[in-house]
Amino acid sequence: MNEFVAALPLVGSVMWTCRPRPPVRRLTPGEPTVSTTSTTRRRPWPRRRPPTPDPIALAHWCEGIARCVRGGDALRTAVDRPPDDASITAIVEAIRRHVADPHRTRLTPDAALVAAVVSACLDQGGPSAEPLDRAAGVLRARAAERDERRVQSAQARLSAVVLTWLPVVVLVVLVVTSDGARRVVTTPVGVMLVTAGSLLNLAGWWWMRRIVERASR
Repeated sequence: MNEFVAALPLVGSVMWTCRPRPPVRRLTPGEPTVSTTSTTRRRPWPRRRPPTPDPIALAHWCEGIARCVRGGDALRTAVDRPPDDASITAIVEAIRRHVADPHRTRLTPDAALVAAVVSACLDQGGPSAEPLDRAAGVLRARAAERDERRVQSAQARLSAVVLTWLPVVVLVVLVVTSDGARRVVTTPVGVMLVTAGSLLNLAGWWWMRRIVERASR
């Protein structure tokens, strides 16, 4: 019974680490937000923002506009067409609002690039297909660079997992195989040490995870 009580903090630590979590969604300063000029009362909590769009899908949209322009459509007509990929509908609408009023909507860096190219083509005129194709190429290059950083950080993520689980495994093995370890963890001091170690282990896991995610952005 004492061994069971002593193992409760360890079990809680493992269950907290293995809890199901939704996919990580990083909020960047460029994501579409509600207009700051709105007269409606703002909620006391942050509004939920749409997810950052896939840069490859945004590149496809730019290439589609370029094809329409080459086919004889006006740039404004091509931009107003709905995108083929429904996942970028929200960001396309944000780009259109930003082109109409740059102070109305904030965008992600990828969407801001597209909006700048579209705005320049609409304001200055001239051939717009080539600038849009180049913008699509830049978006693809950025996506490839992000994927490369993600791959390069795989070893760091694996190290974080190993360093998090190694103390837990060692403690479990000691409690199962050693009478002295079982006697220690059943004492009040042992329970406090196990609890403190579990909290420090979780803090280290969170810290390493933050470092790796920031480096892989």
